[in-house]
Amino acid sequence: MQWGTTKETAVTFPIAFRQSCYIVNCNGSDWGSSGGATSAGISIQNITLQSFAVYTWESGPFRWLALGK
Repeated sequence: MQWGTTKETAVTFPIAFRQSCYIVNCNGSDWGSSGGATSAGISIQNITLQSFAVYTWESGPFRWLALGK
């Protein structure tokens, strides 16, 4: 399991997975003046053992979590 925060749309894992990356979950939020968060529409693509790409119309930062082996 790996996780992090990024403002970039091309994300490289701190340590490459050896066999497979099962899933990547990513979210971004914009904190309004009321303190509530609204989630950004995010698509994760091009998942490899070393990296993945974030596609969204929102600006970062994005928080991500990846599970693999």
